[in-house]
Amino acid sequence: MAHLVNKAELADVLGISLPTLSNWVKGGLPVVSRGGNGRPWEFDLTACVAWVRKRDIAQATSVSDDSTMAEAELRHKRAQAAIQEIELAEKRRQVVRVEDVSAMVADMVTSVRQRMRGTGGRLAPRLVGVEDARVIRATVEEDIDQTLRELAEYEPETAEEAA
Repeated sequence: MAHLVNKAELADVLGISLPTLSNWVKGGLPVVSRGGNGRPWEFDLTACVAWVRKRDIAQATSVSDDSTMAEAELRHKRAQAAIQEIELAEKRRQVVRVEDVSAMVADMVTSVRQRMRGTGGRLAPRLVGVEDARVIRATVEEDIDQTLRELAEYEPETAEEAA
């Protein structure tokens, strides 16, 4: 199942600016649906993370025209060693793959988004007729604090639990 995100969400997850994201789209970053006329852009988070990973690997192992073959071979050996170290760390469960985390992050964001969108429905009945701004503010802050507590206590499913 694809985890669709918009431009701002994707830029946030990848830790890049919107202009950089636009440049990456021009460079081949996969797009599910181009936005326009009030429609947001849609990206498959997993596909985009995989594209960035492939791009980074390609850049790390590329050979410039002025490089010697020995330098290229040395870079290749270092890249292979780095890949083996990452694979070993994955087996030891010292690191996790971005693809595995992206699904968990998307689920967490969805959960918070749903809770935030339900704020009006939860608070409206409690605040009907309340005119004291301090009471209104305290009620809203209490609801926000509860959302933040739920986020802090978020426990993602492990691959074994999901299966």
